[in-house]
Amino acid sequence: MALGGDSATLTSVGYAAGNRNSSVGTVPPGMLLASFDTGGHLVLESSSSDNAIDIASTSPTVLAELGLSVGTVKPTNLLTQSAAAQGQTMNIQVGTNPALAITFGTGGGEVSTMAELQAKLNTLTGGTATVGQHERQHQDRRQCARRHHPDHRHGERG
Repeated sequence: MALGGDSATLTSVGYAAGNRNSSVGTVPPGMLLASFDTGGHLVLESSSSDNAIDIASTSPTVLAELGLSVGTVKPTNLLTQSAAAQGQTMNIQVGTNPALAITFGTGGGEVSTMAELQAKLNTLTGGTATVGQHERQHQDRRQCARRHHPDHRHGERG
């Protein structure tokens, strides 16, 4: 198993210098860092929300001691959470202003994270849009509907 990270972190987990990718703490391609959180858990962070982390080893015992197992850890983003599909588009137009076209994906200019979506929405002409507001409002309405009409869904008549 090859881990990258700063020397102090790797030494603290008993990872011998001869097994490291570099003596200066160079992490493997696609990774940003290997560190410990405040609870003492090993944290492996990819360089972007689009990169998976592959964990492989010829010594599963070492991985188990680190709290890891062999496998691929997928990134968490709009695509992996099925909020949008690769290549899916969304067009937003306010009045007669030019439409804003948003393409979901991992290519250049495409959107795969909430931060990228908000950045794209910030370019909307003629209005403002904010990520997360609709879901919070929708959730508030559902909670309100449950409190006042527990047998009916919000927006339905019956």
